[in-house]
Amino acid sequence: MGLQYLLPILEWGPRYSLELLKHDFVAGAVTSIAIPQGIGYAQLANLPPTIGLYSSVVSPLVYAVMGSSTELVVAPAAVVSLLTGAMLGAKVNANENPTLYLHLAFTATLFAGIFQAFFGCLEIGQVSPGLNPLSITHMVFVSPYILTAVKIGIVTGIICLARGIVVCKSFAMSKNYHIDANKEMIAFGMMNILGSFTSCYPTSGSLSQSAAKVNAGGRTAASNIVMALAILFTLVFLTPRFQYTPIAVLSSILMATIMGIVDYEAAIHMWRVDKLEFVVCMVAYIGLVFGSIEIGLVIVLGLSLPRLLFLVSRPRIAVLGNIPDSVIHRSIDQYPNAINVPRILIPEISSPIFFANSCYLRERILRWIAEEQDNLKSEEKPSLRFLILDMGAAVDNIDTSGINMFEELKKNTDIKGLKLFLANPRGEVIEKLNKSKLIEAIGQKRIYLTVGDAVEACNSMLYASKPKQLAIESDYSLISEMFELPILELEESECTSVEIYYE
Repeated sequence: MGLQYLLPILEWGPRYSLELLKHDFVAGAVTSIAIPQGIGYAQLANLPPTIGLYSSVVSPLVYAVMGSSTELVVAPAAVVSLLTGAMLGAKVNANENPTLYLHLAFTATLFAGIFQAFFGCLEIGQVSPGLNPLSITHMVFVSPYILTAVKIGIVTGIICLARGIVVCKSFAMSKNYHIDANKEMIAFGMMNILGSFTSCYPTSGSLSQSAAKVNAGGRTAASNIVMALAILFTLVFLTPRFQYTPIAVLSSILMATIMGIVDYEAAIHMWRVDKLEFVVCMVAYIGLVFGSIEIGLVIVLGLSLPRLLFLVSRPRIAVLGNIPDSVIHRSIDQYPNAINVPRILIPEISSPIFFANSCYLRERILRWIAEEQDNLKSEEKPSLRFLILDMGAAVDNIDTSGINMFEELKKNTDIKGLKLFLANPRGEVIEKLNKSKLIEAIGQKRIYLTVGDAVEACNSMLYASKPKQLAIESDYSLISEMFELPILELEESECTSVEIYYE
């Protein structure tokens, strides 16, 4: 089973049939028509045209053995080619030193494959004929070029992974089967590692060729083998014909590709959904077009990281109210018909609680308590008595800073005369709170599965019973024996009467 995980061909290969071969042969032949595209993409990276064809042979063969998607076609990609050409060109001039430039491209491809495989293991011109020449001895591991190769490898490796996995999952969803992202990362990594040894540059999943394969009836990854063999045949026997391909033809392919990269509909959709994200996108686009790829990436990171930090340190927190004629509690801002529960404040926390947001959460909750007490006082209504923290599915973790936040919140509520309740805490959160003795300080009787249960318990502690009330002086067991009925267990320090239910 372990070998089949790494080499999925061992799983589907024994079941392969002639019927499947007919479909895959047609699909492979269709996708191999994009030979000029591989040549054009190599020129985008300022590499010899044959490098694009070499990359279209080795990578599909490796993916056919190690890949798990039945629809994905791997080939050189326009974005990766542009990145490779721009980043390599900033260090070495392809015209002045073509050999060093080529060797750096192979080295960057090696590092891209290493990083991709590592992420997967974490469970994160002129055309000359011939076969791929070995390039394992052409790696550049000397300063200052090694750092350039590592940087290019990381950037192109991440982009190749993101692009390939997105294409894989989009087709997997349409076909209703599961794609293991870690397995795909390992496959992409080995694909580029072996490619770097055989004169290839980084490759990724191709959406257009994958769609062409699906439309042509491709059934398995074997169509990648058919495509690779067709391109290999072209390299050995037909390359002299491609030597006279007009530059205008290759230029038209590149222009069509570049126009396809600009997704106007996505930009319009972004403007409608999130205007701040649209602004970040446009600023990065301007920096990329009028500056360089590095400037565009720096702008994206410079604008995105502060926004991410703001969202992490200022998580969404809302006050819950009761939906009339139900036991459901929802945000009073989102649901206009939700009403505040008298004398009870119910904040809902919607993120893990850790050092980046614990201070904000504490201050926000204490501010709500103060505001609610002032409002009740001004309206001459009974004061606030209970604080219920809704810790639903979003609060799936807590660190020591979050535990300190709860301790300080408990001290503040005790000083204000409020009782602290917890609703729906997750298992890991409960475990950490228990180890820190916080469960003991809060009280196990104040932890409930749902907000509705906690509210019901608070109301039982607030209001005396109808139709009969009895004063509690010392011993609850005496009352139980008098009426021969179970009673609601209450802490003596928290009440002066008990509600008795009987038929």
